[in-house]
Amino acid sequence: MLFVSPTWGTVPIDTMIEHLHAIVRQNPNDKYTIIIGTDSHTTRQSTTLVTAVVIHQIGKGARFFYRKRGANRYSICAPASTARPNSVWSWLSF
Repeated sequence: MLFVSPTWGTVPIDTMIEHLHAIVRQNPNDKYTIIIGTDSHTTRQSTTLVTAVVIHQIGKGARFFYRKRGANRYSICAPASTARPNSVWSWLSF
């Protein structure tokens, strides 16, 4: 799984985690907020999914990574007849 960073370019997830650890190791006494979020945009033909990971070094700025993926609109969740009871979405891994 690859993530894009304006600072480090395209990196695998394990490298992204190493970068996050390195940031904290450089200034271990600073305060940090880690934000992980997702969003999607659906058109008639497809859905675009974005996942972002942000490390905010309070008072000193932030670094971020994101992953963008397109998918067939109807491949994102299972049809209602095949979804588990009490489950709104049956997500496929991405």
